[in-house]
Amino acid sequence: MQIIDRQHPRCDEYLAELKQGSRLMSPFYQEKNLAYYREYFQCTAEDASFCVAGKRPVLAFLMDAPTARMGQYGGQPTAVVFREDATEAEAIEAWKIAQNYLQKNFAEVEFQFEEINSETLSGFTQWLLNKGQSPGVLFRQHLNLEQSEESLLAKCRKIYRANIRKGQEALSVRLINHDTIETGDIEAFRQLHIRVAGKETRSKMSWSLQEEMIRQSEAFALYGYLNNELVAAGLFPHTRYRCYYGVGAYDRTLFDQPLSHGLVWSAVMQAKKQGCQWFDLGDIFFSHMVKADGTLPTEKELTISHFKSGFGGALVSVLRF
Repeated sequence: MQIIDRQHPRCDEYLAELKQGSRLMSPFYQEKNLAYYREYFQCTAEDASFCVAGKRPVLAFLMDAPTARMGQYGGQPTAVVFREDATEAEAIEAWKIAQNYLQKNFAEVEFQFEEINSETLSGFTQWLLNKGQSPGVLFRQHLNLEQSEESLLAKCRKIYRANIRKGQEALSVRLINHDTIETGDIEAFRQLHIRVAGKETRSKMSWSLQEEMIRQSEAFALYGYLNNELVAAGLFPHTRYRCYYGVGAYDRTLFDQPLSHGLVWSAVMQAKKQGCQWFDLGDIFFSHMVKADGTLPTEKELTISHFKSGFGGALVSVLRF
């Protein structure tokens, strides 16, 4: 096996193959999602990802060229992706080669990385610990979509079961995906978002990139209408295996109606229909916990966390470097 870096003619092919086949890969590392986050975080660093391959690619390490000795990937944590059907011997050999390459070239870099709910720490986490990096602990809410709808619904907060029903009865929901998206759909979402936020919070380019996410099957959106007016919308990035609650906008004058409950549950069911195995509701904060930036969560973050946790599922721990 050998290192396949960005200068190798097959590097992009190998990276795409490993990302496409990974059940653990976050939707954020797909091409259009990554372009969105590069725009959102104004990341200009050169992609420095590499693979380890023999007769076939076994491991991908996703990273940008470190800036100010900080290692990340398009505003997201760096990521290590192993081939799903790699033998134990292949995985061990590939990691040894990758570790030697990292030690030789990036020993002084402070990497951002996340280890999710793992019984056995990955080689990369152990490498980071040995070189002196310390992780924080955070929590995420995951729904296992391999359960039946009835089982998933039963694990929701009691009042949520009623709110989901009321929200779905109130809204006319339209699915926006690569087959159904029309000119003007994303602009309608953008205008709702501006109306809800009271101002424009991000660039038009970021919205255009989210449109590309939908057109390239890296996300779907759900629009909720009340009396033919768009009053709720959500964007949900996904891979073949995982779906994430990306962004939502809901008419604040209608908060007496559980529009968000109905729309999010419709997204959970859409992800399940598509064959996704997990639905990720995102970070969950508690009033006493210190965030990665050293601050306590805001009231808004605590309110959002309370909302998301009501959909049940499992609270999983994450080590974040």
